[in-house]
Amino acid sequence: RPLALRGVIGLQVARYGDVGGSPAPAIAALGTYRIGTAGSARIGLGAMMHVTFDSWRNSTNQQEVVPPCGQLSSQNDGVAISAYGVASASWLLHPEVSAGAIAGLGLAGYSAGQLGGDLFKPTCSAHTGILPAVVAGAEVDWRLTPGFRLALFPLLLHLQPAFDGTRVTPRDATGVWLRATIGIGGGFDL
Repeated sequence: RPLALRGVIGLQVARYGDVGGSPAPAIAALGTYRIGTAGSARIGLGAMMHVTFDSWRNSTNQQEVVPPCGQLSSQNDGVAISAYGVASASWLLHPEVSAGAIAGLGLAGYSAGQLGGDLFKPTCSAHTGILPAVVAGAEVDWRLTPGFRLALFPLLLHLQPAFDGTRVTPRDATGVWLRATIGIGGGFDL
């Protein structure tokens, strides 16, 4: 069964430069195809889609008024969407349990209408751009049936540069953005 498909739901914590984010939900989909072995490791290539529902505060309580929109109503949240090409390696720990690692390169985008708070300069029409991103993580799979597996992702790390429009003051959000996700899910080996 060389094709592995996984769906994951999880909880992420994030650091956006010097700004901490609030814990938020995340979802991911991962597909890899085994291309060979290296010693006891099974090696695969594939793709991953990761969606996080970011949220942060306006701890400085700055007025978020932007002409011509006026007072911003929903400026402290957004949706980050990332797509990666990934490589994977996995090892059989037991006939029913395997552990593995993934790493990949891709692109990250952001979906939000109004932005502000600690993270972004106030805007009522966000254009944050598309940026390069990297992902790395670990996975543990338990085989429940010949095709279905329960999957635990004890850590998925996403790194990227800051999106356009981030604040420099009063807190600097222009540094590296880091999201750490822990998740659980399942999938099929085909």
